[in-house]
Amino acid sequence: MPPERVEDQPVINPVTDVPGEKTSNAPAPKKRKETRATHGEKLRRHVESEGKISLTFRKIDGRPVGSHRAEFATEVGVAVKKFAPLQMLGWRHIFEEQKQPIYDRLSEMSDVDLGTGPESFRKETNKMMNARYRDLRTRMHDYYKKFAHLPWDDRVKQMPEKLCDSQEDWEYLCRLFETDQFKPNKCGFFKWCSPPICDRSKVIVADLYESLKTYKVELAAGKVREKRLLRLCLVSWIILLATIFSAYVHHKVVCA
Repeated sequence: MPPERVEDQPVINPVTDVPGEKTSNAPAPKKRKETRATHGEKLRRHVESEGKISLTFRKIDGRPVGSHRAEFATEVGVAVKKFAPLQMLGWRHIFEEQKQPIYDRLSEMSDVDLGTGPESFRKETNKMMNARYRDLRTRMHDYYKKFAHLPWDDRVKQMPEKLCDSQEDWEYLCRLFETDQFKPNKCGFFKWCSPPICDRSKVIVADLYESLKTYKVELAAGKVREKRLLRLCLVSWIILLATIFSAYVHHKVVCA
């Protein structure tokens, strides 16, 4: 079973002054650093008190810039973890209607409306959401591999409560992690699965293949012509040398 969360463990009250007993002079425990979730709550409190964060997107590629880009990236991860459906093969299989709650939450935090803003803003934000979704699935897969030695029924019960809130989602991911897509081959690399191409791509690939065949035929014919020219040059040089040598011998005979 995974270790219990700190929140689930019992809280031990500090030692109070008791007559006849010495009080402890131990230093107070250090405060834990803020985690990813508290960053999201901190940003929400900032929005409630001071308003939406000012966010700017570059017009060239649509990437967020400014002093609040880190908070925006953190909020993207929090929103993806909360609203993105886990029972999907990947981010590209999620419909736009299922992504809309994420866009709505990000629009509530920033002064940019991703629903009506430029397409480049939405496209770049979608890339960030894809990366966070992939990181979340990778963390779940790494957690699942720790229990690979257990039987299937025991592996399904080891749901990571910090990463997944539903047992049905975790069972789906467990079945997904057992497919060939997540199993490495003997070389240690994952198998490459190319998606099917469209009809237009098939026509383009066929034309490129025919062009390559034509180029290979022309290249072979050029090599044959090159060899033929080399042979003709060699024969011409032999004839020239033989003519010069015969003229030299004839001159010697005449002079003698």
